Amino acid sequence: MDRTRSSSADTDPPIAIERTLAAADEGRLVRIEGLHAGHAANRRLAELGLRSGSVVEVLQNHRQDGVIVGLGSERLALPRSLASRIRIAEGSGQLASVHQFTSAEDA
Repeated sequence: MDRTRSSSADTDPPIAIERTLAAADEGRLVRIEGLHAGHAANRRLAELGLRSGSVVEVLQNHRQDGVIVGLGSERLALPRSLASRIRIAEGSGQLASVHQFTSAEDA
């Protein structure tokens, strides 16, 4: 009698990999998906223009020290501890278009 066994890999749901600004590659445009830095820090980031839905360019990523992002004509330096609390979605190209981030509802 031939028995096939289902492995746990067949039944487990896929694991979502959460990307943060601290792990983003230089030269990429990324959309901020969420801020998880605490109420006061989230408010300050929003005042600077970093809020859910904002698109920023990763200008430099000093993996141990922090990230420098471009937002419009502004440049912001964020320590790694803060950048690791900013969840992102990444565009597909090296110099992605802001239009890649528009949803089907916006089109």
